[in-house]
Amino acid sequence: MASLLNVEAILRIGACGCFIGHGWIAAMKLEFSGWKKFLFSAGFSEAEAHVLMPIIGWMDVLLALATLIRPVELFSAWMTAWAFSTALVRPFSAGAARAFAPMSDNALWGFVERAANWACPLALLCLQKADGYEAADITGLGSYLAPLDALNTDKDLATLFKYICIMICVVWAPVPLLRARGKNKSA
Repeated sequence: MASLLNVEAILRIGACGCFIGHGWIAAMKLEFSGWKKFLFSAGFSEAEAHVLMPIIGWMDVLLALATLIRPVELFSAWMTAWAFSTALVRPFSAGAARAFAPMSDNALWGFVERAANWACPLALLCLQKADGYEAADITGLGSYLAPLDALNTDKDLATLFKYICIMICVVWAPVPLLRARGKNKSA
């Protein structure tokens, strides 16, 4: 069991690092000029991007800290869906011509290189669903977030995978409507 605890700690630290790093950058809008194109491609205006980016960033930071302190299955599922979606926006924002030209463009590789961003919380979720799993208190703060255990589910891993697919669809469902608004996204 000690080796599983080490794997759990690595996965929690990895998920936390990914989400706290990206979250802080988004919350503080440190890379706004580079990241706004992804929100534009989803149909948001620049003004909306200025509002959404910090909200998304702070949500990522909170999920990162909760996962480090005491992981919750539904948080891990959401982190998987969100990280997959933010990786997928790279080739999507570049357009089909660039996304399907991997030998001459990096649009597809932007998705590929972010596989660990969603695979890490997915692996943590798989561990969380293992028989006898109990979150290790790797920070000494886990008892403070013990009430979050109520958010853990009795659903099996296959059902949670379906939920992840639904979450990805929910994230992407408004995109055609947002894009159809016809706003000037860079204004």
